[in-house]
Amino acid sequence: MQSDIWDDSGAIPFWGPAPREEHLMDEITEPVDPGAVAAISHLSPRELEVLQELVDGKSHESAAQDLYISHHTLRTHVKNILTKLDAHSSIEAVSIAVCAGIRPSRVHEHEIDRNG
Repeated sequence: MQSDIWDDSGAIPFWGPAPREEHLMDEITEPVDPGAVAAISHLSPRELEVLQELVDGKSHESAAQDLYISHHTLRTHVKNILTKLDAHSSIEAVSIAVCAGIRPSRVHEHEIDRNG
């Protein structure tokens, strides 16, 4: 016997319209960590660019290409970022950046194509 919540095909229908990804990001309101903001303020402009690439989810090789620097130069910037943020890994540095209010700069291209 079929319940009222199932549709004719036997599946449970979706309850309401699907939220769009950009609306989900607008609804996220996290407090900014003042300690993280203070740590981020010690970074040079170039180090901030490198950190933004990491927050965007770029690999070290891709970030180096995007910033027109060598892989070795990027590695030096990352090491300086880790030292200044007292972080042990790039992932921890990204976590500190997010706590300071830094967000990804754009939606990845495959997500734009999928959403129209």
